[in-house]
Amino acid sequence: MRFLELLSELLFPDKCPFCLRVMPRGPAGGRGMCGECRENVVRNPSADPLPHEALGRVLMLYVPLRFHGSARDAMHSYKFGGQVWMSAHFARILYDYILEAGGFDDTDIITCVPISDAGFAKRGFDQSRLIAEELSKLSGIPFAPLLERPGEGRIRTSGRNYAQRASMSRFRAADRSVDIRGARILLVDDIFTTGSTLNECAGLLLDAGAFYVNAACVMSGRQDIGGYVEPEEAV
Repeated sequence: MRFLELLSELLFPDKCPFCLRVMPRGPAGGRGMCGECRENVVRNPSADPLPHEALGRVLMLYVPLRFHGSARDAMHSYKFGGQVWMSAHFARILYDYILEAGGFDDTDIITCVPISDAGFAKRGFDQSRLIAEELSKLSGIPFAPLLERPGEGRIRTSGRNYAQRASMSRFRAADRSVDIRGARILLVDDIFTTGSTLNECAGLLLDAGAFYVNAACVMSGRQDIGGYVEPEEAV
């Protein structure tokens, strides 16, 4: 067994998603990133206070990383470069952050913001679902695909079509076999931007009977997340 483990480490070394350097496996590893990147990648200090002004239907928001520098590059490589292995690292970073904040104590089900059918056909994987499934394995909390995003799922936002987009429902309930009445749900997405996607998804879950919905995103470029103050060199 030890021989197989060593062979696996040789053929498939564990790499930091931010600098791509090989990391040792196990407790000596970087828990999602290497020690140097843990010092250099900009991390948010705490779970965002509730409620967040952009998230009227979400109770608590967890966002560990800033969408900046090597973190932004890593996310682009994951989503658009097919670096699927990074999902486990992003999930580990998210897991440690939520665990420290006590966020798993009040979670019954983990779900995710789904990718559209067209997006899946183009990309070949659902980036938020992979992270959510890994988070489920780490936390022991069951994952359920409660939402789906049929069709193209997106209209480009402009002054002319903003009202049209706002009136459209981009998502719908998927797995109706799961009874979520009274459930405390953690909704996972890759990046937090305007909050419209999280609000729409959370609204569907609440309408289906969820007690409340918390949200967890790997990173965000917003300036109002987690008490973070942008350093001068990053402006």
